[in-house]
Amino acid sequence: MHYLYILIHNNDKISRENALELYSYDNSDMFEFEDRTSTVKEMWAEWDKNEESKNHKYKSEEEFAEKWFGYSKTEKGEYGFYWNPKELFDWYAIGGRWEGFLNGKNEMNLKEFKEWLDSDKFSSPYGLIFNSSENEFVIRNIKDEEEYKENAREAFKYAIKDLDENEDWCFTVVDLHN
Repeated sequence: MHYLYILIHNNDKISRENALELYSYDNSDMFEFEDRTSTVKEMWAEWDKNEESKNHKYKSEEEFAEKWFGYSKTEKGEYGFYWNPKELFDWYAIGGRWEGFLNGKNEMNLKEFKEWLDSDKFSSPYGLIFNSSENEFVIRNIKDEEEYKENAREAFKYAIKDLDENEDWCFTVVDLHN
């Protein structure tokens, strides 16, 4: 599926690509181990004692974990997988399906964005990603229905309220796919 996000980042402190890379599903720098050892052990114990599955094709708990779940055994003897808990997408495109969403553009500076935010042309994206060297957060599922439009507008106003107009803030239309 495709989701429209607005990336807010400071060009002087972090590039657009580096700001987005934090949310990529395959960013190994962000990986954390999701331990599923107890699930594997409980299911293996049930599987192994069940008379109907006594002749099952799995010869060991480790083989069961790998072939049934796709989990590898770690050096510590744990079963699970590595993932990026901040994952939002597997790939992205600047503009993408929403080419020109910001008054015919894919990028705006802070002054232009504030003007668009206060205009009748404002339309709500699915979410926003805010990234600076001091702060980082994501707001998801800002709906594009009229009743949510003012909430979305307020979310953006809150996100940008303390931004310094003398810094190089950039607002970019991003098509995130997952």
